[in-house]
Amino acid sequence: METMIPRESLIPRTVKLRLPTWHSRSMTQRIWLGVSCLALLGLVTCATALQLDAQNNLQIPLSQGVSPIKAGESTYDANCSACHGANGKGGRAPRLADSDDIREMKDQEIFAVIQDGIPGTEMTGFPLSKTQISELTAFIRNLNASAYQQNVSGDFAAGEHLFYGAAGCSSCHIIAGRGGLIGPDLSNIGAERSVAQLTEAIRNPGATPRYRHVRALTHSGQIVDGVMKNDSTYSIQILDLRGIYHLLLKSDLQEIVYYKESLMPPSTLPEKDFQKLLAYLSRQVVQMGANPRKEPEERIY
Repeated sequence: METMIPRESLIPRTVKLRLPTWHSRSMTQRIWLGVSCLALLGLVTCATALQLDAQNNLQIPLSQGVSPIKAGESTYDANCSACHGANGKGGRAPRLADSDDIREMKDQEIFAVIQDGIPGTEMTGFPLSKTQISELTAFIRNLNASAYQQNVSGDFAAGEHLFYGAAGCSSCHIIAGRGGLIGPDLSNIGAERSVAQLTEAIRNPGATPRYRHVRALTHSGQIVDGVMKNDSTYSIQILDLRGIYHLLLKSDLQEIVYYKESLMPPSTLPEKDFQKLLAYLSRQVVQMGANPRKEPEERIY
């Protein structure tokens, strides 16, 4: 939590009382007062940062001459990839990349798992130095960076125009109260998904249980086409493509078709436009660390 520091506390009380008003001070006085305030603010900021580092409890010297992530990658390849797969994509052991569980873990927790292992599983502790474990933690954390935390190139404003215009995204998706209801709310998608996940979801959309495409035909000949919101033994609730809810008794239906494919078609945008849209989606954040979608089989679209 950010510490709020009253503005008055940044200026020594003796200075505040003794100096005249800003406009009546000489240029020398203004310069010295500005330097003093900046220096004091720097000390406060450094003290706060040291306090946060102490809370993180990961004040460990890192290898010299190489980035912690790169050093951690070398350690991962030598010790972890045989089970967890190349780049954390999974194998005999669970995937470590693009993992909601990993994103919700603190650095200290990842560090502890590597150092001590998980009792009752094949995951044993590794005889690595604290420096190596810290660098390995940085590498695993980087594998799970959200789209918002990554440097996504592209024209953000142009991507917004595409989302609400030519790309047609807003006909099904909503961001910050603007858009349709057929697909998932994307208001926090930049914090919930990585760039790789966003790219895959737009180019190769998959069916999602909560937004499964269904088509119902009544005995009277009415066709209701949309996404299934609820399905029971006796009834089905469908949100049609116009955003209208239908509660249908199955005794009134001739047939119900459950589609495996997503309602969302694969992207046909040119690469430059695709990158603009990706840049726009990557900046959509309401709350960092939020991950409301827990179904492991669920796709973004």
